[in-house]
Amino acid sequence: MLRRADLNARGRLVEEGLANQAAAEARFQREIDRASALKVTDLAIGGEDVMRELRTGPGRQVGEVLARLLERVLDDPDLNTREKLIRLMPEVAGKLSTNNSQ
Repeated sequence: MLRRADLNARGRLVEEGLANQAAAEARFQREIDRASALKVTDLAIGGEDVMRELRTGPGRQVGEVLARLLERVLDDPDLNTREKLIRLMPEVAGKLSTNNSQ
């Protein structure tokens, strides 16, 4: 809003500036929309899903699995679906049990 007010106050090239601003805002919004998960609670699954799929109870492993899944989703937002995350879960959990971070 501040940028738009500044552009309007300039008095010259206002239309061009506002068009550029609108394009930048649209790009920013696309990136925000694309980043479907920015925190564990934004994932398409939760702790209950992890416990059910891995047949485990509440504990540190559940949080670690969710954190690793979030890392994967941050790299590839298209992974943030229930089906894809459940498919990735054994791989992620296996890496935790072997202490292999990669």
